[in-house]
Amino acid sequence: MATAAQVPTLTTLASFNGLNGLNPYSGLAIDSNGDLFGTTSDDGPNHGGTVFEIAKTAFGYASAPITLVRFNGIDGAFPLGGLILDSNGDLFGTTEQGGANGQGTAFEIPKTASGYASAPTTLASFAFASGAFPVTGLTADANGDLFGTTEQGGAGTGGSVFEIAKTPTGYANAPTTLVSFNGVNGNSPDTALTIDANGDLFGTTSDGGSSGGGTVYEIVKTASGYASAPTTLASFKAPELSTPQGSLIFDASGDLFGTRGNGGSSGYGSVFEIAKTASGYANTPTTLVSFNGPNGATPHGGLTADGNGDLFGTTEVGGPNNDGTVYEIVKTAFGYANTPTTLASFDGADGITSDITLIADANGDLVGTAVSGGPSNDGTVFELTPPYTFLTPPYTFEVWDITRGINYNPLPVSTSFADRVFPDDRFVVAALRPGVFIQTGTGDDLLAAQSGGDNVLVDGGGLVNFEIGGLGRDAYFFDAGHDPLSWNTIVGLHAGDFAAIFGIGPQDVAAGAADGLGAPGYTGLTLRMAAQGGGEALVTLAGYDTGALRDGRLLTAFGTDPANGREYMLIQAM
Repeated sequence: MATAAQVPTLTTLASFNGLNGLNPYSGLAIDSNGDLFGTTSDDGPNHGGTVFEIAKTAFGYASAPITLVRFNGIDGAFPLGGLILDSNGDLFGTTEQGGANGQGTAFEIPKTASGYASAPTTLASFAFASGAFPVTGLTADANGDLFGTTEQGGAGTGGSVFEIAKTPTGYANAPTTLVSFNGVNGNSPDTALTIDANGDLFGTTSDGGSSGGGTVYEIVKTASGYASAPTTLASFKAPELSTPQGSLIFDASGDLFGTRGNGGSSGYGSVFEIAKTASGYANTPTTLVSFNGPNGATPHGGLTADGNGDLFGTTEVGGPNNDGTVYEIVKTAFGYANTPTTLASFDGADGITSDITLIADANGDLVGTAVSGGPSNDGTVFELTPPYTFLTPPYTFEVWDITRGINYNPLPVSTSFADRVFPDDRFVVAALRPGVFIQTGTGDDLLAAQSGGDNVLVDGGGLVNFEIGGLGRDAYFFDAGHDPLSWNTIVGLHAGDFAAIFGIGPQDVAAGAADGLGAPGYTGLTLRMAAQGGGEALVTLAGYDTGALRDGRLLTAFGTDPANGREYMLIQAM
């Protein structure tokens, strides 16, 4: 059998081949259906780049991108920045070049009844005098006004920050320049903007400032619009933290976090924090992590934070294959871990050079793009699935009696919980966060799964059970240590699902695997195991065969539950 450690799984969702686009330099956007949207900087027919969609399906994602738009130069060329969506599902972005002046555009792709318009609507064409060559995406405020940056031009020739105002009939037909950079106050603002609750704009410049190594700046919202000059929050110099590259993010306290493409203690880049103070912001950034090459290098992309405050990002190069990494910086009781945790390393086949900002889907999986690599070396879209952990604290899941419409949360669930519910009714156990398995006692605890969401189906030790999953991420728990013979069948196991069989270690699976066994209509791959403590356990994965263990559609791993020391086997569908 193939084995997998308890580490996140990196999966290639789609690969680019030139005809469907190549070299996606930006991260992804996600709509309310879970569909993914992005841009490629080039394509075969026009060499102007594309906007693409990867549809969410019942079993994960479509295996190929759908090209929504191909740029032709007149309507823009080389979209290097990412996309945003409005409440209607319309897409907005920028192109670095093309348009009326050849110096870039801001565009909209309207959502239609049947999908999306096949050509972009040009909202603005840029010119050097007011700012040119936007290399990042747009940001929208609560009014729907659009904000962005140009890397060059403007009154100071060092780039600009612009606004495209929302109007009753659409958008203003020309951008308004809010700020121009002149070198002293920064130069080359080549990251997307971040907006706080007051409407203030925050960003970085990749060079310039008092020390020449770039700046972090704020543009204050005023009663009449915006301040006409940026406020410099921090200036960088080599080798301290030179060249800020990624977009900034806030935490709940208003602290700012960002990345530097080089510098740091080893010169390979760093992650920094600028603390919010009573009067504004600290005037010196704090280095949280410095990269050293083996753990990643050149973190050009921005950061993403989860609900715990952990930070996630990518490095352009470094790692064991020097093709880049995905990393996490763990939030601790006293701040942040001072070294990154490498979650995945690219190897060329699954991508090379990811310098984007990751996003999380509804399951908590991280999705992003790699500029190159994949079968055609033209880039990939990838997903990083977190490992499941075995936790049973109260309040991490909810229990519904479907028949009676009763939600038993927030009562803690324990082995005596079954005594409190109606034994003939159907129940759902739904995790309130990804990565939760629920252990029960020795009774028959078969539960139905919802059609979506993160579901946990539990068997505490019955003789024969069918566990039928839904469309979302489902996790199944079996206990093989209580009966002389148990046979459990999983129906609907699909990519992203897990099954955990407690009481089984690597020494217990020697009985092997067979095809075609099981109940009529639900036959499949059957694993036969000698349960610890005596007895025999069989698990049938309906619709699968032993080939799935050889070709990687099913991976197995073994571990020990830290709560009670029991061994388990984990089966993961890829």
